[in-house]
Amino acid sequence: MRKLIWVFACFLSFVTISNPPMKERTFKDYYKIFKRDITQYIDLRLDYLKLEGIEVFSNISSKLITVIFGLFFGVIFITFLLFALAFFLGEILGANYWGFLIVSGIFLLFALLFFVFRKLLLQNPLVNALTTSLFQNKDEKQNKYTNEKKS
Repeated sequence: MRKLIWVFACFLSFVTISNPPMKERTFKDYYKIFKRDITQYIDLRLDYLKLEGIEVFSNISSKLITVIFGLFFGVIFITFLLFALAFFLGEILGANYWGFLIVSGIFLLFALLFFVFRKLLLQNPLVNALTTSLFQNKDEKQNKYTNEKKS
């Protein structure tokens, strides 16, 4: 029996040495933990917003570069087409300057029509394309989140 008590006493002394009693947490300890968690949350949220901003910027810039290249090649194509039309009309009318005057008049007419309908042709589609690009990812993520919740 004595040996059993002695073994039990040794066990208790070992347990108290290896696992000292936890000190009670104070308000200061909880405040430090809370502050650390909030700081980590804010840092993670800022990183997420940065990544989301980079994603939106890269989508818009890639679409913009595509449109710029398309317009560049389209303008070159139309320029050569107008030169060909001017030379063709000049051949028919007997003087190249008449062909170039007629093509210039047609081009001036298109420029005036574009200026009159610029909101309908340029501003409204551009605003719609930008808002669609900006908010498309958020809608897709929201739909994905709601579909996952339903499952």
